[in-house]
This record gives sequence, C-alpha cells and structure tokens, in this order.
Amino acid sequence: MQTITIYSTPSCHYCNLAKDYFKSRNIQYTEYNVATDLERRSEMVEMTGQMGVPVIKIGDAVMVGFNQEAIANMIQSLPKEELVATVAAQMPILDTVDTASQKVEAKATGMVEQTEDGIMGTIKGGIKKLFS
Repeated sequence: MQTITIYSTPSCHYCNLAKDYFKSRNIQYTEYNVATDLERRSEMVEMTGQMGVPVIKIGDAVMVGFNQEAIANMIQSLPKEELVATVAAQMPILDTVDTASQKVEAKATGMVEQTEDGIMGTIKGGIKKLFS
C-alpha cells in the first residue's frame, strides 16, 4: 500500500512545490491529477469537502496545501510499521532495516542508531531533520 498520496493539478504552484519536496528527498508517492481524473476528484472532494489542491494524504492523515513541518509531523504520526517501511524504503541514508525478525535495526549516517527497541527510539527524533 502506498503511504503518501498527492491530489494535484498541473498548473498548481503549491502542488509542484510539494512534488518537488518529495522528489528531492527520494520519497515515493502516488499522484492523481484531479484536473483530468474525475473519479479521483470526487474522492478528494468527499475526503476534504472542497476543491483546493494540493491535498496530501499520508497514512490516514490529510492536509490541504503544502507545509513542510506539517508533512514531517504527519510522517512521524504513522503507525510504527508504516513509519519504518516509509523511511526504510524511501530514505537513501538507511543501510539496513530487518523487519522479518520483529527486531528493527537501522544504521544511518549520524541520524539513526541501532537500539534494543529498534528504529523507533531514535528515528522519531530525526524525522524532522530528514524531512526539513
């Protein structure tokens, strides 16, 4: 399941800023062009009650507009499994993440240390640094 979704239009400046923000950080996302995709436009309106873009959905959290700090907070609020999967799959500074053993171990250049509790003990504090 894709954790991050952006509902946008091609001519929207803030939509392009949001997409550039994610691309510059190697964060994968699903994009829906609501100017041409009527089904996704209806989905967006049902979700937010309005037509403004960008609409960014991270996990179950939804925001209208583009705000880097809010995005970092939304990513931090993901359930542990989604947070680990999102960061591990999309942040190139991570060397290894082993979720099969139920013990998550991560190594990164100064941002994440290996802990007995796994990645969560240190990565939550570093998420804002990674995404700012």
